[in-house]
Amino acid sequence: MLSPLEGQRAAVGKTDAQGRFELTTMNPRDGAMPGKYKIVITKAAAVEAAADAAEMPDITKEQSLAKPAPAAIPAKYSNPNTTPLECTIPQSGRHDLGVLELTD
Repeated sequence: MLSPLEGQRAAVGKTDAQGRFELTTMNPRDGAMPGKYKIVITKAAAVEAAADAAEMPDITKEQSLAKPAPAAIPAKYSNPNTTPLECTIPQSGRHDLGVLELTD
């Protein structure tokens, strides 16, 4: 997730098997709005919660089927107040965040 530092909307993405991802702000794969962001990284693990999804109409089924995985990623990266990772998305053109190195 890109957590905004300047009032724009957050952007989220999910990695594929190779660790690549595309961000979404309002529409699938529309990217992130220009501005400065903190980079927040979490790992989700699927859970058996299909019944719960039907009882939670305010969220999507996919969101309800994910919960944080235990300590797969250092905790500091899961919070915009503690992550050391930042980026700036330019006004035009594509921006590649490159390889994100996670250390303890």
